[in-house]
Amino acid sequence: MRNLASMMRRAAAGVTPATRLGLVLATVGATKAWLTAQAAGTAMLIGCGSKDFAVTLGGPAWHPAHCWGCYVAAAGAALVIGAVAMRDRAR
Repeated sequence: MRNLASMMRRAAAGVTPATRLGLVLATVGATKAWLTAQAAGTAMLIGCGSKDFAVTLGGPAWHPAHCWGCYVAAAGAALVIGAVAMRDRAR
């Protein structure tokens, strides 16, 4: 158990703030892009009683659903890769 704790401390010590920021940006961007892509292809209409109708809109869902999430995810991934490369270079 003591070895596991020391391994976790050493692993956390190698994570830089740039890596953490990159991971957060990549996660937020990917989540935003996924949510936008899921919502863009359909429209929900409220029917009589408790019935809801999903109407599919024409065209591919990814084309009209382009948002800032793709750019944020790409920037976060680039930040993580750069931070890891610089950390490995410094060793």
